[in-house]
Amino acid sequence: MTSQGPGLEILEKLAEWSSKEIETNIDQILQEHYSHLNGEDKGHVLQAVYALLVTCLPCLPLDVVDKSLLCHTMPVVQLLFQESLEGIQLRLDDKSQSDIEDIADTLSSLLQVCIELLKCLECVLQYLVSQGSVNISSVPNVPKTAAVIMLQTFKHCKESESLYQEVFPTMADLLGSVFRQCHQVQCRFFSVITTNLTYDCSVETDIVHLVDVLQILSEVGEHIMSLDIKTMAEQWKGYAKILQMYLEPLRNRLNIAYPLNYLCLEISKNLEHLVSQESPKDPRSVTRLIKTTSFILKIVVKLCEQFGSGNGCLRGCHSSLYKLLLSLHRYSPSMLLTQNVDSSIVDEMERSLFIAADPLLSHIICEDGFREEFFKNSGKVCNAVNDRLPHLSLMPSVMKKLASFSAEDKNFWLGDTRKSNIIGCLLELLKHSHSELSCEIWFPGVVKPGESRRTFDFYESLCCHCAGFVLSFNAEQYQKVECMLMDSLLEPFIWPAVFSSDVWCICARAGSSELVLDQVLYFADIASSFEPTSLTERVECQVFSLFIHRMCSFLGAKGKQVLFEKFPPLEHPLLWQIFGLHCLPKEAKESVPQQMISNTVAHVQNFISSNTSVKLFNQMIFSLCGLCAALECSSKSSVDRQKSVVPSIISLWQYTCPGDIAEHLSPLNKFLNGPKWLTKLLGLLCKCTEGLVQVMSNEEILQILNLMERVFNCCNSSVKLSLLRILHGLATKTLEASQDQGLVCSKISHLFTCFLEDSHQIVMETTLETFEYFAHFTAHESVVADAVGNNVAIQEVVTSYLQKEAPAVESNVPTLNHQEYLTFQGKICLDHICEVKKQRNLSSQSPEKPAKKIRLDCDDTSDLSAFLADDLFTEFVEEGTSDAVERILKDTQYLTSKCSFSSLSVTLKTDLKRAVEQLNKFIN
Repeated sequence: MTSQGPGLEILEKLAEWSSKEIETNIDQILQEHYSHLNGEDKGHVLQAVYALLVTCLPCLPLDVVDKSLLCHTMPVVQLLFQESLEGIQLRLDDKSQSDIEDIADTLSSLLQVCIELLKCLECVLQYLVSQGSVNISSVPNVPKTAAVIMLQTFKHCKESESLYQEVFPTMADLLGSVFRQCHQVQCRFFSVITTNLTYDCSVETDIVHLVDVLQILSEVGEHIMSLDIKTMAEQWKGYAKILQMYLEPLRNRLNIAYPLNYLCLEISKNLEHLVSQESPKDPRSVTRLIKTTSFILKIVVKLCEQFGSGNGCLRGCHSSLYKLLLSLHRYSPSMLLTQNVDSSIVDEMERSLFIAADPLLSHIICEDGFREEFFKNSGKVCNAVNDRLPHLSLMPSVMKKLASFSAEDKNFWLGDTRKSNIIGCLLELLKHSHSELSCEIWFPGVVKPGESRRTFDFYESLCCHCAGFVLSFNAEQYQKVECMLMDSLLEPFIWPAVFSSDVWCICARAGSSELVLDQVLYFADIASSFEPTSLTERVECQVFSLFIHRMCSFLGAKGKQVLFEKFPPLEHPLLWQIFGLHCLPKEAKESVPQQMISNTVAHVQNFISSNTSVKLFNQMIFSLCGLCAALECSSKSSVDRQKSVVPSIISLWQYTCPGDIAEHLSPLNKFLNGPKWLTKLLGLLCKCTEGLVQVMSNEEILQILNLMERVFNCCNSSVKLSLLRILHGLATKTLEASQDQGLVCSKISHLFTCFLEDSHQIVMETTLETFEYFAHFTAHESVVADAVGNNVAIQEVVTSYLQKEAPAVESNVPTLNHQEYLTFQGKICLDHICEVKKQRNLSSQSPEKPAKKIRLDCDDTSDLSAFLADDLFTEFVEEGTSDAVERILKDTQYLTSKCSFSSLSVTLKTDLKRAVEQLNKFIN
């Protein structure tokens, strides 16, 4: 540079003097240039700065350089750089001049000033390198000034395209020069601050200065992210290295939340971009983005290692770290494979990105803030569809880490309430996770060397990790979780109940046989209060019964003996239907089934032959449960004893279905909607008959089929599903070669045709499954052909089912995709929805009516249908005589106006005559 004005003759001499001459005249030179630093002519100021920092600085010793030069010059450099950038902004905002060339000349001059100032700054840093080890107190202004100028430069470069707009193409090369010069300053800066400069962290001013510099550097890292990968990497490497050098004093002073929050957000954005439909198709672009994201992720893990791991220094960033973990699990290999993402991208993301999820979790799981964030979001994700699956995927990782914790550390994650207990949170979340648990998500399993590769699904992953976690508990911790598992077992939510039973069974296998026995006895006490039909009608009872059955398989010989003595099979047939007769002691396995069959025969005969009552009915129902249990453990040697009960079962069918069933039910109690007693009885009858058809003769089967046809014509869908069990049982039956064989086959075909024409979707689907099973196993192929026959509609339905085609849907019916359908299923409530009957409020003037009385007996002329016509096995006496007379008059008027006596069926005529005779007796 040369002088351009008066008073700057010294600049001309500097260009000619040697280093020795400059050292000799240094005081005069400094004094002369100081007078120009605050001048109004910015050109002269720049010349003075350049002369001082480039020419004079190397000639000064370190101990006086700050006092003599840097304390005066560095603030001027920072101010001049800032004014240059502001001048660019003002020039670009000035719309009065439209000459782009004129604007470009002005902008070029200002950018050139920035380049010269950056060169001056690089000279200062080079001077510090030449001085070896330098304490920050000797040059307190340099690091912060350099950091601020780098921040301003990189921020300007980041915003340049939107800032310069139409001028950007003209200025692009010069802007590139600014960026490259700043990059050189950046490299020199980190070399100086990590190698030459030293901070005495026992001195407050030093540590404050270091914290300020690091805060500025974290902002630099944010702006540089989208500029250049190499520059970004050098920035964060240098930042991390400084932290490592002064980690202990910085832990409680530096706010690490700012860089961590930004970096976590950047990683999540990159992950989403990688798997989105708009992601770049160029493989090199994908690889570059994955490498960039991987590097940022390493920085995050390193920062969490330095400031986390239970140190409590990650204040303000636990939410971002939790969301980052969600993103990593959302885009894990197992999840991506279900989204049709290219396998090469999935493999590369697994190697470079997802592998960081485990160490990241290790560094933050001990943090109180992360635990609070985890529990808070566990409640929120129940209604957040997008976050539910990744949160569930995160849970096994968390439980795996916690399993190795000490009992004291585990207690923080095992609160007394579900909201503060990780197992409780998981059970609560499973209530809303039907679609997530139904997804085809597979994980690679751990195998021993030499074993073939295996995979396990999402549910199995949750279940095994949860069981492993539970097995690491002490007695007090297990007691807390045991109560939550027990509550879930008895709630009407399928997934939590099944999950609890699976976890409990895994833990039971690892426990002692005495503990298993105590638990089974406790569960049996609860199950003893179940009604027989609860095992098929109530979800919680079904799951709980299956759970007890599985637990019984863990009992030893001693446990089976205790169970047999505490719950004698003849006194508790329902429980032994749950246990299974395989749990009997060895010496009782032959005698008990025979006793149960004999007991059933006796109770059925008593009920049919005696005056019907609720007590006898319930005894018979329980004996049928015992029969079901006996039939499930049948063997070749038990054929004769099974045959002995067949006549009783047929008699019960005939007694339950006398004549036309519909005629034995009042118009308000059609079989279509009830009553419940008949549905329950037929359900048990069908289950028993399914186990007996193998020992029945053709004649006996034909009787059952005829009764089934009669029931089918007026029953509800629940009973129809029960009737299908009998057809299922007949699939493996080889009929006797008798005269009845053709009739039996024809009747089976006809029943299948009726079921296949049913309009209820569940009945239709179950029928198709049963029909396919029957066609596969039956020895009587004519049944299959006759069932389909010439009915084109049935043929199309069966063909579509066998070819696994989706059923045709009407054009005006909205369709659901698989995910929407699973979501719809998950919203189905299994709670009981019976409406509570409203009670009438009697006025003070109204006389109090007598209470209803339960009638438990009836005369011999009544059959079961007439007696148990009420929904709850009870029939009530009329509340008032006047009401009864009034209804008789109305019914009589209805009959005489709507029909004639001759048009009534024979049964109705008989019933009507009987009623008239009773009324005549009453009147006379």
